[in-house]
Amino acid sequence: MGVSWVFEVHEEDIKMKIQQSKGREKESKDSAKSIVGWVEIALEQANAVKHGAFKVDCMPYRSNEHVREHIASAFLLHHSNFPESSFTVGVTPEFAPVSRLISDQGFDLILGKFSSILSPDPAGFFEVTGAEYYLKDFRVRVGTAAMNSVTKGVIVEMEYAPSNSPHQCNQLMSEFVEYFFPNQKKPKIFEKPQAELYSAFDTIGQYLEIFVGMRRRA
Repeated sequence: MGVSWVFEVHEEDIKMKIQQSKGREKESKDSAKSIVGWVEIALEQANAVKHGAFKVDCMPYRSNEHVREHIASAFLLHHSNFPESSFTVGVTPEFAPVSRLISDQGFDLILGKFSSILSPDPAGFFEVTGAEYYLKDFRVRVGTAAMNSVTKGVIVEMEYAPSNSPHQCNQLMSEFVEYFFPNQKKPKIFEKPQAELYSAFDTIGQYLEIFVGMRRRA
């Protein structure tokens, strides 16, 4: 596992580039499809190779009223890059993470036994589906994010595979992202102390932050 930078791509961020590529793809009124189409064209022109598909999903769980003062709500997430794992993130009412748990996917069944404490919130279920590309030492995953089957935007995950030190690859990743997606705000992973290594939860946390933001816009 390398270091990943996850961000949402908005049409206005790359509007000119989308317009320039319209001659090479069918006209689409779907902005998400236009963005994904442009990203794929840009990657293929840079000699990236499509490696397969990827998926991320997130189910929110709400604490039941009689325990709400004591137990935070939680999110259960999965990422196809970590196929054997489930990630659980407990949050405050302001969605600030307060606890984290990584487990095998059997925990999903155990979580269902806590229905007297936590209830799933299917209306807030998110799923990202898309393609993964290899470009030398980089892995780029681009997918459409949907909440309860309604498209909410496009998410890109850019991973630098050879390193697990955000401090070490900060500049290189910044240059790579700037080339394809100018003016993206750096994630908090680059604020880690020099000796602190990257973890799978750093990837999951970036996705969760984007999902929460998308739902607030709904």
